[in-house]
Amino acid sequence: MDNNSSPSFGTKLLAISGTLALIAYMLIGFLLDGWAWGWVVFLIPGAIRAWQAVGQPKTPAEISGTGAGHGAGSSTPNPSTSSTDTHPSHEGHEPGDTPPPPQRYQG
Repeated sequence: MDNNSSPSFGTKLLAISGTLALIAYMLIGFLLDGWAWGWVVFLIPGAIRAWQAVGQPKTPAEISGTGAGHGAGSSTPNPSTSSTDTHPSHEGHEPGDTPPPPQRYQG
């Protein structure tokens, strides 16, 4: 059996961190009456995820900002698609057109 196929410690910890955070929050709340400040334990899974991502090398697409076309680095639109294709709310309007004025309810 290959050791690389088994999940790492960080992956295992991340998998159970949400449940552990909930248990810790309930214990802090009931035992220490710390409902107001106990929510901080819910930051731990995010910290574990950030810690786990530090050791992973980035792909060239992540470094250059290209990739799936979403998020940071995707500020340049794809010239093959028009603005009406990417934004369904702009259907039937040309770029730069002003939207019609809002209609009043006549009931």
